Amino acid sequence: RHFKMPTVFLLDCSLSMCRSAADDVDSGITRLSLGQIGLNALCDHISTHTPHEYVALVKFSSKSDLAVPFTKQHHQIKEALVGDEVYDRSDLREALEYTVDAITQEWGMFIPCHIVIVTDGIPSLQSSQNGRKQVNILFPCQIQVVVIAPREEITQSRAKPFQWISQFLKIPQDALLIPSSPLREESIQKLFLKLAQDHFAPYKGVLRCGHLSSAVSLTPSPNSQYSNVDITVGGGIKFPRLKGFTQEFPTTLEVCGFLGMAEIQSPPVLVRHLVLDTESTGSQETTDTDGVPVERQDRGNIPSFRVLLHACLKFEGMVALVCLREDWYGLMYSGSEGKNSKRSNLILSVFHPGQQIPWLGDIDYLGMKDTSKEYEDFPVGPPRTLSFQNASNLSWAGDNVIQGDFTKLVRYSRKLPEKESSFLKEFNKLRLMALTYGSQEMIDLVGVVLEKEKESYTTQHRGFSQLDKAITFLKTNTEYTKRLQ
Repeated sequence: RHFKMPTVFLLDCSLSMCRSAADDVDSGITRLSLGQIGLNALCDHISTHTPHEYVALVKFSSKSDLAVPFTKQHHQIKEALVGDEVYDRSDLREALEYTVDAITQEWGMFIPCHIVIVTDGIPSLQSSQNGRKQVNILFPCQIQVVVIAPREEITQSRAKPFQWISQFLKIPQDALLIPSSPLREESIQKLFLKLAQDHFAPYKGVLRCGHLSSAVSLTPSPNSQYSNVDITVGGGIKFPRLKGFTQEFPTTLEVCGFLGMAEIQSPPVLVRHLVLDTESTGSQETTDTDGVPVERQDRGNIPSFRVLLHACLKFEGMVALVCLREDWYGLMYSGSEGKNSKRSNLILSVFHPGQQIPWLGDIDYLGMKDTSKEYEDFPVGPPRTLSFQNASNLSWAGDNVIQGDFTKLVRYSRKLPEKESSFLKEFNKLRLMALTYGSQEMIDLVGVVLEKEKESYTTQHRGFSQLDKAITFLKTNTEYTKRLQ
């Protein structure tokens, strides 16, 4: 899930959207049809430049409907946009609550998302706002509102739409996009093209190592921002969100060295990206030196430094240290896109700016490995086993991972004794994590959760005795080496 930034299209299908878009009522062009044209153009842009991204479509009026769930098959979105069905009044707040619930169920609260709202503006938004509180969006989110209405219709309103729309949706006024007059298909396409260029532009950079280089793109694009808002869960524990990039992401990825997997292990990272060839992210044709178009199936014959680097890292079991900017580094290695994916990809893990790998020291001081030195005559021999190589004492976890582990622990505790092995695995994992971080509150919270689940069993049930044993083990053992069995 580190490689996804899903997008949701919210299309207003209320009665007001069937109003004529042009002065000529007989033209047959409605505001709904213009919104469909714009979303089709935006969908084409995403399919061409960021085909790995997930997109969903929600149609709303007084009720909301998930017309297309999250999918990378973008043609399904275009097929669902066909039609002129309209319903009663629109309720934007209900639509946002429905969308937030759909996103959190699919992706959780830590994956950044795009929400693009297409509506005719003031009438629908006002009906949602009067006497109702704002929608609380917990996950990192970028919202853009495309108003399918003439600028004169909005500016002549006494309701000060720019002010209250931005307050209601908690967005800046530059996130409100209004087409230029007259309201026609050309102006709508121009507006959605600007939206695509500003918020859905693919990253294009250069991967370089010495005199070798290759044009690459990153998925998802690193121009996303992460909120820094704490989320409070049961027990009063707060899980802080990851902070986003504090500076502009560079266009040159400079490989400055190589390290073994055993030397790196699992350092904490800010975000991960798939590294792809620029040609593989779009459908534009390229030409050879003679000006002859190169077919897509022939691109496998084009030399690529990215492919060479990926194959070498995978074969040698090494990682590449990448310099992004001064005092900002990342790691590039071969890995799979997801748990169920067998296909390996080149992955870039980006550190926080200024972050160092503790057991390697200052990255700026790393140099070539000197194999000429002999350590046998040195009074104190080098350690044969490094502390960070002990997997039992290594535990890096993000806030979403901890919440996921809590959820699995509760689920397995309700299926005892059938899921006893899975329960013990998750229990020992959470306990080790809490001991590594020195968080007594987390240990207490695990005990509270297990106590609550124990009440659902009778005293004669085997699950009752297993949970009671786990609770006692939490209270009496604080050593790393001990495991509940």
